[in-house]
Amino acid sequence: MTMNAKFCHSCGAASIGGSTSLQPTHAPMPISQPAVQLVRNVHYTETGAIIEFDGISANEAGNIIGGFFSQLGYRLESGSTLQALYGKGSAVARVAVGGLVTREKYSARVNQFGSVSRVEISSVMSGASGGFIGRSREKSGRNNLKQSLGLFLSQLPRR
Repeated sequence: MTMNAKFCHSCGAASIGGSTSLQPTHAPMPISQPAVQLVRNVHYTETGAIIEFDGISANEAGNIIGGFFSQLGYRLESGSTLQALYGKGSAVARVAVGGLVTREKYSARVNQFGSVSRVEISSVMSGASGGFIGRSREKSGRNNLKQSLGLFLSQLPRR
């Protein structure tokens, strides 16, 4: 599957697919441009992933991850790009109906260590309130997010 990924040099926003979350005044450049940013390392965990970017600021890394979540239909529910909570689905409906309603929530924390920006993404839901169906959907949602993240990151230059 080929993804059309773009990166905005002026604000650090990233987009995938045909639609874009970039502001119309920006001229996005293809991510395949050399030296835009480098993916140093990606480690997938049970609940998410840890990504290390080399040579970009924590704010730029946060904007890239925010663009990724936005393209998947998540919205920033609280925090900032450095410490964010992204969600999809209705919390009220999830409580009322349980596992039959899709609700996904991920935290994204960005830290700077010298020239490395480290992003930790993890699901903040267990699926337990939805019983077997809820746990199964949560696991499936995590796997789908990791697969989408892998495709998104594969479009970025690697070190």
